[in-house]
Amino acid sequence: MYNQLTLAQRYTISTMRQNGFSLKAIADELNRIEEEAAISSGNPPPEKKRSASTISRELKRNRTKTGRYNPKQADEMAREKRERIVRNTAIKPGVLELAIKLLKGKGWSPEQISGHLKKEGKRISKERIYQEIRRKPELSKYCHHHMKYRRHQAKPYKTAGKSMIPDRVSIHERPAEANGKRFGDWEMDLVIG
Repeated sequence: MYNQLTLAQRYTISTMRQNGFSLKAIADELNRIEEEAAISSGNPPPEKKRSASTISRELKRNRTKTGRYNPKQADEMAREKRERIVRNTAIKPGVLELAIKLLKGKGWSPEQISGHLKKEGKRISKERIYQEIRRKPELSKYCHHHMKYRRHQAKPYKTAGKSMIPDRVSIHERPAEANGKRFGDWEMDLVIG
């Protein structure tokens, strides 16, 4: 399992980097500290070790605008990134049923239902409501647009053939005078012109 770096580890990275230690040496030191902490608390040492690439990524990803690495700011940036991550959370029981009830009773759009329920502290995405409407087509009559704006199916890509050029004549049936010596018989004439 992947473990985020702690603020103390970020300070260790910053201090060692300023003192000229290599990325490998920093990774080895973090691993040594983690092992000692695990053993002193009676836990087995972590199986996954930090690598030099982890330290490199940390230094590049969380540097300041001036290009320096500030451990406190790096910790704040990492926390902000974690908070922005969209997690696949399960819908709490009863929320979908309440959303369908609002759809049927008030005729609201999935966007309105999602927003209304969010204000009440119940989370459901508009897409999840649309999925339920697609799964049960009888619900589409309660949607103000009646689901006429469905996702478009991708059209198959047509390759060149008789259907692309109507009344097409094969190159083998061209007249003898169209041998390329006459102006207008080659595509190159268009480039020159």
